[in-house]
Amino acid sequence: MIASDRLILWHRTPHGAELLHASGDAALPFAVFADANPLTDDPRVLAAEYAGAPRLLLPTGRIDAPDPVEAAVRTWSRQSWAMLSRFCGEVAKSSLRIWLLPAAGDVLSDAPRTAVFMAEHLGLGFVLEPVALLTPAMLDHADDHLDRIAGSLGHHAACAAIFIADVRVSAGSLVRCPVGRGTIGARRLARFLTACRADLPVVLVADAAEEQRAALADAARTTP
Repeated sequence: MIASDRLILWHRTPHGAELLHASGDAALPFAVFADANPLTDDPRVLAAEYAGAPRLLLPTGRIDAPDPVEAAVRTWSRQSWAMLSRFCGEVAKSSLRIWLLPAAGDVLSDAPRTAVFMAEHLGLGFVLEPVALLTPAMLDHADDHLDRIAGSLGHHAACAAIFIADVRVSAGSLVRCPVGRGTIGARRLARFLTACRADLPVVLVADAAEEQRAALADAARTTP
């Protein structure tokens, strides 16, 4: 289901992750993920730190506040949207190629906001991690939500890769885990993957990557 030349592995590092070609043929990483916050970090410092990266993948950022409602309102405000826009513009001045990783609770928290931001910022790209756009409250209707995400973003021109991971609930939050070790399951994730562009690179968590790849392939064969 996932050809070797499409497979990218997500290796955690102390400050983010390296996305490496599974084949090991490429001299450079596919991308580098920086665990940064565009709403608070200095874009010039980040650009200098990752100057040698072929592509820099970033979360879209969020505002922390004691009150979750206040945090959400401030994160999804026009001001935060403008801050993310300025941050991306400053990093781009360094000729560093930027990709964003949308996630629930961040500035780009869902498919509609992601699509609008990409339309306003031509030249930017994003990596689509479908389970990152879910919340615990959405799990009971995960099929519907994932179908809508695939329909909205799975064929988007700015989509640079699909990150297929599962999630488990921990302390009221969703935590990324390898395919088959969470609540979504290989069958549903395989269905999502087949609904997206077939030429896109596919990112898997490096832990048990071949096991995940086999589970997705088996699910794709056995699912109508």
